[in-house]
Amino acid sequence: MKQKILAGGGALWCTKSTVNKVRLALKNLGWLKDSKRNVLPFSETETTIDQDLPLPQLFQLEKNFAVFLNRKGLEACLKANEDLLERSKLKKYIPDKQLEDWLFCMKVIFVEGLRPNPKRSCEAENPDPKARKVSKPEDTRFTFVELFAGIGGFHAGLAPLGGQCLLASEIDKEAVAIYKKNFPNTKVVGDITDFSAKDLPAVDLLVGGFPCQSFSKAGDQQGFDHDNGLLFFELARIARECNARALLLENVPNLLEIDNGGAWKTIEKTLQDSGYPYVYKKVINAKYLVPQNRERLYIAAFRTRPKVDIWPEENIVEFPMTHENNIKFPIVKNILQETDFEDCILTDAQWQRVQATPSYQNSSCGRLVNINGSARTLRGRYRSGYQLQSEFVPVPGSDKPRFFTARECARLQGFDDDFIIESDRNSTHVYKKLGNAVPPPLIHAIAATVLSNGLEINNLIR
Repeated sequence: MKQKILAGGGALWCTKSTVNKVRLALKNLGWLKDSKRNVLPFSETETTIDQDLPLPQLFQLEKNFAVFLNRKGLEACLKANEDLLERSKLKKYIPDKQLEDWLFCMKVIFVEGLRPNPKRSCEAENPDPKARKVSKPEDTRFTFVELFAGIGGFHAGLAPLGGQCLLASEIDKEAVAIYKKNFPNTKVVGDITDFSAKDLPAVDLLVGGFPCQSFSKAGDQQGFDHDNGLLFFELARIARECNARALLLENVPNLLEIDNGGAWKTIEKTLQDSGYPYVYKKVINAKYLVPQNRERLYIAAFRTRPKVDIWPEENIVEFPMTHENNIKFPIVKNILQETDFEDCILTDAQWQRVQATPSYQNSSCGRLVNINGSARTLRGRYRSGYQLQSEFVPVPGSDKPRFFTARECARLQGFDDDFIIESDRNSTHVYKKLGNAVPPPLIHAIAATVLSNGLEINNLIR
């Protein structure tokens, strides 16, 4: 059944007279897809699998609609579809009486593999109507598309190499606001399920850190049994549509452990089936370039076999990764602000909550960062989930420590100080965006190797 769900989703097909009631029923059941395009005229949909639909006469009418299901709804409807003719079994899967009646009488039909017809990228909404059209500058060495872009960590690492971003996709409005302040000439589209990349010019590299919540140890570890996990397959679709020469992706190392390695096998096979038979993976720690312990899984995939090893064992991405002897690491002390951090000092109540936690009581350093070493991994919940694992900066002359400032968090990730992190929407949410970003210096180093060794692009700007 999992493979059916991964084939492309599904929807309930209904008439104009029932569409609002069907949508409400799915919303009440928690089965409605979380998307602006969860209800569409059937003419704006496409099917991802071949099937013979048992359509009664009423569905030959032009005015009919598709109401899209989330993972939970898909599972229930797939089970119900197998026992559609047995009313007693149907009740087990469809707890809404009216919806059950409609499915049994075929006034509503479940269509497996139905999905919104993606908009062409040139038709996708752009939040900045004054943004210039993408033009290829004279110093462009390669082109890329950035998916799940966040605030633009990949972009910040690739642009100095001579990369031109043809298109970025990000659904979080606050992240988009920051992205467009830093890259105002890059076209940004929203929901990855809502656009197509078929009309893009030649793409050298497709990059993105696809959602990690369902693969992370800090998350539910449901892998592809969670809606966020399924977004990887949208990434694969975009790769096929834009015909990128290579992919560079990022996620958490725990992805390799999910389902006893089954999640990784699914990803590898999907990439191979999408036209990228040469797939490489490596867990890399960014601490060699930024003052933060940040291990992440990096995946590179190619249409043709690279002539040079992508990640040599002894000298990975042009700086040592396997041997720490005589390596000078960046340290926290060098990125700390000397002033303007007063509003980051913990309140009495906050500090008391931290001191009451086992992670504080069992810590030899009292959850204070070693300013002469590397910080812990910066997470999206650094401020909102501070009680559990967040690390704090000691404040001379104060009995309470402080949070890292937002600018210091940007520095921990390797963003330059001229990178704009202020948001017009909610200044405290910038911590989440920074914690979810990729470190630009590491992306710069990895991409230089992928582009030169994998794609033989040797005129990169260094």
